[in-house]
Amino acid sequence: MISPLGSRYGIQGALGRSVKRASTSAWSPTDISGCLCWLDFSDADTMFTDAGTTKVSTDGDLVYRINDKSGNGKNANQSTESRRWAYYANSKNSLSVISRSTNAAGYILTGLTSTSGSYTFFFIVNRATIGNWLFDTQTGRFVLSTYNNGNYSWNDPGGWHDIASTTTGWQSLTYHFTSGGNGVIYKNGSSLGSAAYTVRNIGSAVGLFSDYSVSGSSNAFVGDAGEFILYNTALSDTDRGTVETYLNNKWAIYS
Repeated sequence: MISPLGSRYGIQGALGRSVKRASTSAWSPTDISGCLCWLDFSDADTMFTDAGTTKVSTDGDLVYRINDKSGNGKNANQSTESRRWAYYANSKNSLSVISRSTNAAGYILTGLTSTSGSYTFFFIVNRATIGNWLFDTQTGRFVLSTYNNGNYSWNDPGGWHDIASTTTGWQSLTYHFTSGGNGVIYKNGSSLGSAAYTVRNIGSAVGLFSDYSVSGSSNAFVGDAGEFILYNTALSDTDRGTVETYLNNKWAIYS
């Protein structure tokens, strides 16, 4: 876990692999159609210190590759060592996370490609600082941010859309976009607000927890990440709530 105090922002975590916990339900994010990418940082078996051979095992291991659990093969990677995130076991609700304690360029390339203008993004994050990118295409400036003017926001061809003031700490964030309609941001299952959304297709150059310029600016994410799920559709309220409930039951973010 990360707090704003102490070295590495007070990262806590016992040495060793994450212990897989028995699930109370067989439900999976892939049970809802349109799951394009699912990166689960609580699953140490999907994370590697190299291109896919050596699994993470010890606190501080730098993560080179994270396998996509959606079944679409959208595995994430970072080949540059200085930009990798670190693995820490038993960090939140007895689950492992990946962590980044500096705002130097530290992004994960997801290998996503899509032509849809409707999306639903889910993030489980512990934010140590306010100014972060969460997701960006780098080629067309579709950016999900908790940075612009200190707000939860996004940038599409229509410009910045600021919704509400950001906060630090553990949170469940949902960005919901309907092609030709509105974008809505949810925090801990409740809407923060909405704004018009100009369609921005996801291209092939996608950064997760990055800064748009990938230049090492202060916009890069600082904190922990627990899970990332992306649907290539604007989920119904029922399906969105199902995913948010799944994530909260797993990570114990809010009551």
